Amino acid sequence: MINTIQRNVLSLILVLLIIILGFAYTSYKYSIKSNANSIGYKYQNAKYDQSTPQSAIYKVQNGILIKNQNSIEQKVWDIFTKNVPQLYVDQIEAYEVSYLEEDMTLANIEKINLESNQNVFKLKINIEKLKTLSTANEIEETRVLPIFIHELGHQISLQTDQLEPNTYTNQKLDKNEYVKDFNLKQSQCHDTYYLKEGCSKPNSYINQFYQKFWTQSWSEYQNIQEIKNDNEFNQKSLEFYEKYKEEFVSKEAFFSPEEDFAESFRVFVLGDKSKLSGIAKQKVEFFEGVGEMINIASEIRL
Repeated sequence: MINTIQRNVLSLILVLLIIILGFAYTSYKYSIKSNANSIGYKYQNAKYDQSTPQSAIYKVQNGILIKNQNSIEQKVWDIFTKNVPQLYVDQIEAYEVSYLEEDMTLANIEKINLESNQNVFKLKINIEKLKTLSTANEIEETRVLPIFIHELGHQISLQTDQLEPNTYTNQKLDKNEYVKDFNLKQSQCHDTYYLKEGCSKPNSYINQFYQKFWTQSWSEYQNIQEIKNDNEFNQKSLEFYEKYKEEFVSKEAFFSPEEDFAESFRVFVLGDKSKLSGIAKQKVEFFEGVGEMINIASEIRL
């Protein structure tokens, strides 16, 4: 009787995990390959200071929001500027806040105006989802900081000295043409890792990370990306996670090399690798061997 109950409970947990991971993974997959929901695309077609009850976009200059905003939006921005090195704060030229609960994005940092080949970014934050991470529906710095460190990891990997110029996917194309352009640019990267912002340079941080930790499982990962049936895609994604979960510092990290890089960077900066072992620990130690990363972490920890 006890064994039957246990099996039923485990079966229920497995079903729920498939649903949760599948939905999150599908959302990520679509956001990478579809221009329709691209943050960069929305930015290029939006006006600064365009506010609605659901969202707002503010222009940023030298780390300062240009137009007045409500206190909670300012508080979140202040947490970001307080903890992130000034070099990277100054690269943010737009700050978008969302209040849509159905928006799956908790936070996002997007390189914009790619044709300029400059370090220009937009930071997006979902205020409602941030509240759910804290007690009493308040924004707490200790809960928000790990999110910003994660996004900083993305920002570092997208610096102009990390990517080959003029190899980005055209953000202004419709969905089908966007996918074609993405695949074409990816094929032109040869042996280096491709992000939609461009081909990574051979010695870039993200490519070194990819070459060291992802090449053995890459073909398996790519095959999953090509699956069109959602149920099959979700099932194969779960199997991929279960097979390699000991190699990741978190569940979010298995979504892609970019997320793996950013999550491993977060753990490196916050200094909590005591529970890690094997490849997951090696991913954190990857950053310990990079002088620039050590300097960035030291500045954040001050």
